[in-house]
Amino acid sequence: MQSATKRNKFEMMGHHVLVCFNEQEILPTEEGDDIRYQYDSAKVPLLAKRCDVIQSVIKIKYPDLDSEFAARMNGGDEQEQHEAWRVTAKAVADEFEVYVAEALI
Repeated sequence: MQSATKRNKFEMMGHHVLVCFNEQEILPTEEGDDIRYQYDSAKVPLLAKRCDVIQSVIKIKYPDLDSEFAARMNGGDEQEQHEAWRVTAKAVADEFEVYVAEALI
């Protein structure tokens, strides 16, 4: 997702949370243009379990089980990228749990 402004990592949207991570700045290409921000993002139910958050993040790069399985089985760089993405997904899920616990207080 792109945004003209910086986004918070977690944004409450009713009964869901918009998760924005891996922020990248997109520099202006023409004079007068503003900096834009690029994020990986997922919309997750507020009361989602940790495993559901992980799956939501995994689906950003691997939309179905076949593509995820293929990345793991291809080995080499693809397997390393998959493993790194799973680590990212787990870290986001951990932060999500803390965010929701604090939001529901």
